[in-house]
Amino acid sequence: MTGPAPAGPAGGGPAALLDELRRVVAAADPVPRSWRRAARVAARWAGGDLPRARLVFEAEPDALGVRAPGRRELRFAAGGRAVAVTVDVDGEVVRLVGQLDPAGAAEVAAHWPEGSATAAAGADGRFHFDDLPRRPLCLVTGGEDRVRTSWFVP
Repeated sequence: MTGPAPAGPAGGGPAALLDELRRVVAAADPVPRSWRRAARVAARWAGGDLPRARLVFEAEPDALGVRAPGRRELRFAAGGRAVAVTVDVDGEVVRLVGQLDPAGAAEVAAHWPEGSATAAAGADGRFHFDDLPRRPLCLVTGGEDRVRTSWFVP
C-alpha cells in the first residue's frame, strides 16, 4: 500500500525537496572548480565538427603477454581512419606511441582539460608524445582524414 508522496520543505512537494537537497549538497560538498572547467572543456569537445573515432580495441598488459604495469594498447576508428596508440604511464607522466592508418604525414594533437601538445606523424604514420600529464586525453589527427578520438584516461 502506498500513500501520498511526502511533502518537501514547507509543503512544496518532491520538486522543492530536490531543490533543497541540491542546495545542501552544494553548500556541504561543492564541485571543485577544476572539475567544472574540465566538464566545460569536455562538453565543448563533444560537439565538435570532426568525425569521432570510437574505441574499437583495448588490451591490458596481461592480454599482451607483457609485464608492464601502466601499459595499454588502444585502437580508435572512424570511417577510413584508425589511430592505434600504446599508452605508457609512469607516475603522473604519460607517453604515447601511435600509428595512423592509413599511414601518412600529418599533425597529431593531444588535448587534455588544461592544455594540448602537438606531434608530427611521419610518412609512415608513426608519432609519439613524451611527458603528457596523467589527465583525460583526446587525440585529433590532421591531414586528409581528420578525426577526433573519444576521450580516454591513461
